[in-house]
Amino acid sequence: MPASEPQDSATWEKLGALMTQIATATEPYWLGIDVMGCVVDAITVSATANSVYLIWAELTDRYELKVEERPEAEAEMRRAASEWLAIRHDAVARERYLDRWRYDICGYER
Repeated sequence: MPASEPQDSATWEKLGALMTQIATATEPYWLGIDVMGCVVDAITVSATANSVYLIWAELTDRYELKVEERPEAEAEMRRAASEWLAIRHDAVARERYLDRWRYDICGYER
């Protein structure tokens, strides 16, 4: 894991377990909330945690604030989780994933 990541690998193991659940969850919203809770303590020391938090804040906000888009928001949560599981152990792929989801999909400014 890069030096900017927390030394406590339990956070990343828990994140992986949550993403595994979200990937197939019928209702992934509350698990998405748990993702933010999982990484919140690391957001000031980890660029990865910060990006993960922002991505899931946007995904869960869409679910909460755009009720008519809930099915699409849930599908996006499952897609984000599935893609994370495919790349989480590859630092280069993880950086591409975080960049694409944070800026291109969620719409944060660069």
